[in-house]
Amino acid sequence: VCDYRTGTGTKMRTRSCTNPAPYCHGSDCEGDIIEHGSCNDQCCQTVNGNWTGWGNWTTCVCDYRTGTGTKMRTRSCTNPAPYCHGSDCEGDIIEHGSCNDQCCQTVNGNWTGWGNWTTCVCDYRTGTGTKMRTRSCTHPAPFCHGLDCEGDLIEHGKCNDQCCESVDGGWTEWGYWGACSCDPATGTGVIRRERQCTNPQPSRHGRICDGDGVEVATCILQAQSCNQGIASVKGSSALIESRDSYGSSTHLALTICGWVLAGIVLAGMIIAGVVYAVRRKREQPHTITTQVPLPGPRPAIPGNPQPPPPATTCQDAPQTSPPLTDRFETLENDYMAFSEL
Repeated sequence: VCDYRTGTGTKMRTRSCTNPAPYCHGSDCEGDIIEHGSCNDQCCQTVNGNWTGWGNWTTCVCDYRTGTGTKMRTRSCTNPAPYCHGSDCEGDIIEHGSCNDQCCQTVNGNWTGWGNWTTCVCDYRTGTGTKMRTRSCTHPAPFCHGLDCEGDLIEHGKCNDQCCESVDGGWTEWGYWGACSCDPATGTGVIRRERQCTNPQPSRHGRICDGDGVEVATCILQAQSCNQGIASVKGSSALIESRDSYGSSTHLALTICGWVLAGIVLAGMIIAGVVYAVRRKREQPHTITTQVPLPGPRPAIPGNPQPPPPATTCQDAPQTSPPLTDRFETLENDYMAFSEL
């Protein structure tokens, strides 16, 4: 029988007083009926457990929330192992330790200072400009699952450099009308005037002036043909009609008006000629016919009556016509009279 508290065992054996048994007041056998002895059977050889040495540390396990890490090592209760009801090893089978490997040294990022502003970039549609500057999250850079920097990597700003101050062009006043000249393409007289886009002049990508820098108008020439005569333009009342350089309808109307005016002038000249001819005829003397007998008798021819003597008129006498200058003055007076009508 094992005593596991002490790791020892006991055994026992018995005998009986029956060889022979006491009889008829015989005495009992002397000695013990039970004999006890010690024993050390295998089961009674109790072995308490004992730890082995610690093993190697495991790889560091990082907690990136705190920037720390942990590691562990183990041992076993096998030196020796508990046996025959021996007691187990006392203590922990696993040991935890802290570690701070490079990966566990979590570093949160931080910004560097702002760099220099870039060159102003102009928006010529609005006349304003923008510039920018940058910084980097490297002071220090985030490491081992550290947090990134908060905020903007690029900063934009407004600028108004001289280049961005766009100036749109403006027209000057119209210049004076030029001399009336012939347009060979249309056969009419034209005059021109100009203006300049310099009030102010467009600069720094400013918009140019809207509209035309040259204005063309028609003018009336004194002669019937555009290629002859002198222009007659009297300021704003010189029968000037503005037209667009590309307006075909206006050009057609002006051409028709030119032909009508030419027809009126021609009709006036014809009427003036007729008036002059009638007035000239009235001023001529009447013809007087007289019979002047020829000297001596004329012999009569039988069967042929004798013709009457030739008549003598006043036209046979020399006549004087008015001077050439008087004729031109008369023609001019008639034309002026017709013009007044």
